[in-house]
Amino acid sequence: MHSVPDPKDRKRGGEDRRTRRQRLDSAERDTPPPELDMPPLEPEAAPYLDLLFEVGPTEPGEYGHRALSWRELESWQRQTGQRLMSAEVRMIRRLSAVYASAAQEMRAHDAMAPWPDRDPVERSVSVDSSLENLFAALSKRQDRNAP
Repeated sequence: MHSVPDPKDRKRGGEDRRTRRQRLDSAERDTPPPELDMPPLEPEAAPYLDLLFEVGPTEPGEYGHRALSWRELESWQRQTGQRLMSAEVRMIRRLSAVYASAAQEMRAHDAMAPWPDRDPVERSVSVDSSLENLFAALSKRQDRNAP
């Protein structure tokens, strides 16, 4: 939602450089469009997503967004004094890779929001299945660690 879509026709002048979210927010509507109606997060996901956005979800790459590097994550831990377990660092890096992939896919002018409740033909299957697998693994890990 935060990426700026590529214009349909690059030769056309005066292209709109607002993000998809900015355009949808500015539209005068009685009900928000489904793209703005993000499904609720799993409770297990919230701390990891908070960490992801504290670090910064991606870093700049040669051709757009790319996943956070191990070096970037290590530097963030050193600078903030926050020590994460290796499994948590891997989780943050994997979330970053999913975010970077989705940000790249969302550059398409007609990209659909990757929410899981969308029709499977319309949604980004790779992003959806990556997130489902990620949080399923997290849930299993928490079940094993429960007293």
